[in-house]
Amino acid sequence: MASEDHPDIDALRWEVTDCPLCGAFDDEELLLTTSPCGRAAYRLVACRRCGLGYLNPRPDQRSIGLFYPADYLCYQSPTPSDSLRAQLQRRLKRLVMARHFGTLPPLRRWHEKALAWLASWWLYPRPHSMTSLPYQGQGRLLDYGCGAGWFAWQMRELGWDVTGMDFSEHATAHARRFGIPTLTGTLPHRDVAPSSYDVITMGAVLEHIHHPHRLIAAAAEALRPGGYLVVSVPNLDSWGFRHFGEDWWGLQLPHHLLHFTPATLRRLLTAHGLEVRRLRLVPRPGWMRRSLSAARKHHGGLLSRLGSLRLAASLLTRWTGWIGQPDCIEALASRPGARAAMRPAA
Repeated sequence: MASEDHPDIDALRWEVTDCPLCGAFDDEELLLTTSPCGRAAYRLVACRRCGLGYLNPRPDQRSIGLFYPADYLCYQSPTPSDSLRAQLQRRLKRLVMARHFGTLPPLRRWHEKALAWLASWWLYPRPHSMTSLPYQGQGRLLDYGCGAGWFAWQMRELGWDVTGMDFSEHATAHARRFGIPTLTGTLPHRDVAPSSYDVITMGAVLEHIHHPHRLIAAAAEALRPGGYLVVSVPNLDSWGFRHFGEDWWGLQLPHHLLHFTPATLRRLLTAHGLEVRRLRLVPRPGWMRRSLSAARKHHGGLLSRLGSLRLAASLLTRWTGWIGQPDCIEALASRPGARAAMRPAA
């Protein structure tokens, strides 16, 4: 039976591609590794002209779905607790988000403002959390690549008017269990009108795409003037990739077809008229722990053994941030035009 790690290899169709970013057909090999079942070679290359990393050859669009079965990790989600404590915490967090990020409804009563101030000390979002987005316009948010809907559900609980989208029917069916309107497919989509969303999120999605220009162009068109797109991707220009190679958690071949650096991500976004308002490098302690675990399993070594200690992994993650080479890139890019008031993080 096919699974995420052992798809039906005989059903796969591979294609050789030019650079998905600049169109050049001039690459250099960065890495050659094998699949877990040992029957397919994965070749990671970098474009000599623009620097984008990409899988070449790659599974074509008709067969890539074989790597995304129903048990794919991102199609699983926890079940929200309905306990009194959890409900109270969600209500308090919504007050916190209204205070710091402008989500609706606004704080009007004195006791709401007081509770929001007190709760901010322990419910303020973690650094670099994608839940801490400035509220925009009417709060219409499209979570592209929503998976099982966990992030979309969190954003709805924080006051956003959320729609989910994923190419997997299994994922969108799961997301609908949260009561979230969900579209199956990709952008452009017949049910997504131009200028219909205030915010579009693509958390750990763009690296899975065959045709990034087509997607970003459609996303820019779907945004209202002044609306913004938030993208997070693994950072190929990271210490983690240089040190761990095929064991780097951000690699995940062949699911990740594209591998960005800050420069290549900026180039893609600006090519479609978007203004990059924020581009930051984000340390990911969980990614570091997984990379260290894979390296310890395959190669051993002192650093990998130390990485089994959570404190050591945390310190190593912080160090990659200090030297400007953490594992993840996050960009916020807006569509030019009249901007509604966008409240920044406090």
